[in-house]
Amino acid sequence: MSEANKAVLRRIYEEVFSQGHLGVVDEVVAADAVDHSPPPGSTGNAREDLKAFTRMVREAFRDLNVRPVLEVAEGDKVVTAFELTGTHEGEFLGLPPTGEPVTVRGVDIVTVAGGVCTEHWGWDDTWRLFAAAGPPPG
Repeated sequence: MSEANKAVLRRIYEEVFSQGHLGVVDEVVAADAVDHSPPPGSTGNAREDLKAFTRMVREAFRDLNVRPVLEVAEGDKVVTAFELTGTHEGEFLGLPPTGEPVTVRGVDIVTVAGGVCTEHWGWDDTWRLFAAAGPPPG
């Protein structure tokens, strides 16, 4: 079961984030999933929040690629260290585009039940983007 649970999260990285297939979210995230680390602008609906966040990230980083670097699964939990790469071509969380390549690293912890994600906790180092951009003008 551990490999099947890892595959669920891998679909989010590959099919949703990297390829932009938002319909996959409805296949791999439970309708009542709980996100303990919701994205900016969260509505409390984990499925819709993931779709909205993916749209925002893909607009800012059109060549977006997200890949798992390390995956560990035990029981119903999957822990994945991931790496996101792309070129900053659009505004992201108020940060104007830099045209520069970026790398963001993070960790997701999910509970998988019945082949879908039911809970999520996450951390990433997005703050590095803001630090690299320097202080805001003015």
